[in-house]
Amino acid sequence: ESENDVNEELLENENNSNEDVNENENDVNEEPSYLLNIYDPRTWDGLDTKMRDLLVENGPKRDENFKFPVDKESRRFSYVYYVQMLPNGETRDRKWLVYSKELDKVFCFYCKLFKFMNTKSTLATDGVNDWKHLGAKLKQHENSVEHLTNLRACVELQVRLNKNSTIDKELQEQIKSNTKHWKHVMLRIIVVVKCLATHNLAFRGTHEKIYEDGNGNFLGILEMIAEFDPIMEEHF
Repeated sequence: ESENDVNEELLENENNSNEDVNENENDVNEEPSYLLNIYDPRTWDGLDTKMRDLLVENGPKRDENFKFPVDKESRRFSYVYYVQMLPNGETRDRKWLVYSKELDKVFCFYCKLFKFMNTKSTLATDGVNDWKHLGAKLKQHENSVEHLTNLRACVELQVRLNKNSTIDKELQEQIKSNTKHWKHVMLRIIVVVKCLATHNLAFRGTHEKIYEDGNGNFLGILEMIAEFDPIMEEHF
């Protein structure tokens, strides 16, 4: 009987030990899932400053070889959208483009974290899953003033968080390229304004819709320039 008591006590201790190990394993397994959730754009609206800083330091995450679901129109997101085609034929990685597996939508990393209060960009708010027109939406977004402004805000925060590290070279080139692009756009707009003012011509028409009759001299001239000018063509 004494031997049986000892065996029962050893067995009970072993079971208790296994339960403790299992609990510890569960705790360990639960922690990464929480961290992974931080990188899902659907959680970013409620992030505090500390969590936002963590995201900016580590950058967006991208799953490789993920099979994207097909929607009702038999369309899906593709890794092709992560690549931006430049006018000179070169390509650039859209590191700012983030896909949410939970929502099956894409977001802009910069604009989701640093968005304006009155933003109209769905890439900064609810996300986009219009796969048919996604290419055009991405091109329009990455050339927008809002995107460039939020990109700068993110880079400035990166500098403050990593005082001893350098900014990603590709990111530097992107900022330089975007700045140069908008300088060229503004130059063309100023020339059109000066031309209309010099000849005392009206700027506006009956409405302000692009490529429609009656939209005025200002938009009409810009539309004409866009037919020959690759820089303005991106905006028309």
